[in-house]
Amino acid sequence: MKLTNKHKLPQTYVDLISTTLWDPRESDPKRISVTTLIQNPRIKKLTLAHYDELESDVSDYLWLLLGNAVHYVMATIESNKEKSLNRLVEEKLIIEVNGFKIVGKLDLYEDKDKSIEDYKVTSVWSVQFGEHDDWEKQLNPYAWLLRKNGFEVKQARINAIIRDWRKSEGLRYEDYPKVPFVTIPVKLWTLEEQQAYIENRVEIYREIMDMPIAEVPICSSKERWAGADKYAVYKGTNKTATRVLDTAQEAEAYVKNSMKGAGCNIVKRTGEDKKCLGYCNVNKFCSYYQETYGENK
Repeated sequence: MKLTNKHKLPQTYVDLISTTLWDPRESDPKRISVTTLIQNPRIKKLTLAHYDELESDVSDYLWLLLGNAVHYVMATIESNKEKSLNRLVEEKLIIEVNGFKIVGKLDLYEDKDKSIEDYKVTSVWSVQFGEHDDWEKQLNPYAWLLRKNGFEVKQARINAIIRDWRKSEGLRYEDYPKVPFVTIPVKLWTLEEQQAYIENRVEIYREIMDMPIAEVPICSSKERWAGADKYAVYKGTNKTATRVLDTAQEAEAYVKNSMKGAGCNIVKRTGEDKKCLGYCNVNKFCSYYQETYGENK
């Protein structure tokens, strides 16, 4: 993968990012990290097939670097403390499932309350409005790894460090985080549910190992972070919509009842796939992306 520096960031920063990245082609295809396991395998297939053609800018990895720094400090602090604290920090666990090695490096396990915790450097939007399904899918395999290694797990949570927090917003809005740190409980599945989920994901990866990329199912709407379609009502030649509604039926009813149908038209605004557009490194090699957002679209 080609690493660019379009914004002329310092060479020290470039070096830091360069040492953080690794070539996924060097790993055993039957060794899967938890973060990869919960992704759509199409991303992995496209990454492996086009790795030499991929291009990323070092500026895209700033938050990744900060997240790695938090984990590094956690590991350093723990190494300087007594081991009698009954906790695991930055612990790597590996369990084989149907011929695949599932690897997870968990941030923190506290024996005193049997909890698993994950630290994330994220945005205030993700904390307040984002769907937390991915966090649930990540922490439960970690909990499964612990349980299979003899540890009891009773609760799971995300410790979110909010990178774009602003004190002034906390003074203006009651529901805004009061400090740039929020703890979010995560639903913990039963061991049976965790086992079934992991075995299902492993089977999916097994099926696509030798499958042509064209036959690998595209990411679901949830995996693409797809926004909902909206229906905008325009009056006459106005360039600004009078009202934007969630369904065509609501828009038609609004035109009929509130606008009396006078010179109005309804325009469908298709919801965008936010991950495809801004957070997928392999989108230009993906048939769905090209068909939906290609140069002629």
